[in-house]
Amino acid sequence: MAYNKRFLNKFAKGVSNGLSATEAYLRCRPNVKRTSAATQASTIMRTPGYLMARALVEGVTEDNILTRVEIRRLLTLAVLTPKDAESLALPENRWLITGIALSESATGSRQSIKAVNAVQALIALAKMDGYREDGEGDGAQNEGLAALEKSPLYGELLAQEAAVQLAKRVRESSATVGQV
Repeated sequence: MAYNKRFLNKFAKGVSNGLSATEAYLRCRPNVKRTSAATQASTIMRTPGYLMARALVEGVTEDNILTRVEIRRLLTLAVLTPKDAESLALPENRWLITGIALSESATGSRQSIKAVNAVQALIALAKMDGYREDGEGDGAQNEGLAALEKSPLYGELLAQEAAVQLAKRVRESSATVGQV
């Protein structure tokens, strides 16, 4: 589902003002069931459109418009910034955080941080450059993406992203085993 700029700005403003993502969604769309709002809010928080709206709300006035260069810069930062807790704790990287969850158990409390998906940001960058999933579009851009896929840095980024996802699954499964 595509969301317009006004909706994303209002949603981002609500989250920036301390509302949960679900509450912010319900303020934008009050006639939606809470369970649907929670699902949709979670999905929205991972989209590049939301990230741009949030950066706009937190860093600039709403009257300004992000240029194509600024959007590319934000998406590039989303791709290249490490997603470990230490890096995300830095003030300049907090805009990359899409959610924080606290959980309590018998062994103590745990904080789980969700961040922008680097691969989704990379896909958004590719679309800005004219790449289409069906392979149509500007041939030079498609060749550029093919070269990017062969790049060792791109491979390293994908490996890091895979390692992060694996570590999350291991932590979640060990937390589940510890609770049983």
